[in-house]
Amino acid sequence: MEQINIFLYWAELKLPANETVPLFNSSAQQLSEMGERTVAKIIYQRAVDLAVKTSESSERSSASASAVFVVKNKVQAIYGIASCEIKDLLELDPSVKYPNTLKHLLASLRQIQRAMDLILSIEDAGEFQATSCICCCVFSHIHLTLEQPLLIHATPSLA
Repeated sequence: MEQINIFLYWAELKLPANETVPLFNSSAQQLSEMGERTVAKIIYQRAVDLAVKTSESSERSSASASAVFVVKNKVQAIYGIASCEIKDLLELDPSVKYPNTLKHLLASLRQIQRAMDLILSIEDAGEFQATSCICCCVFSHIHLTLEQPLLIHATPSLA
């Protein structure tokens, strides 16, 4: 893990944030697909942290395009973290027979809901930009709802 943190630190220093966050998100998604969800969560969390730093600096410039970019990447990272957590939980307890599993699944779903609220809170973005941001974030992680039967049963409108 130390080597991963060192790599992430140097990537942040060498690359501009508008390239680093999407790179972290795509790398973490690939790692998650390969089953390396612990490492993927670390990279997704770093992407969230970097997106927060970027949003603080973009607030000074108040560019709406950069705000949409930052929120989109932050939401993708939050979705990624939740996806990894849900997959880990369902791997350990596929039938969700333990109350603790259900509690953690609900926490992950709340995390996704908060991410969607972030998109809807973009003030300067038009309705089209917010909608396209939601679609991009949802469709990049749509495999989460299609692979997990629990989520399909929990949200029948997605089935």
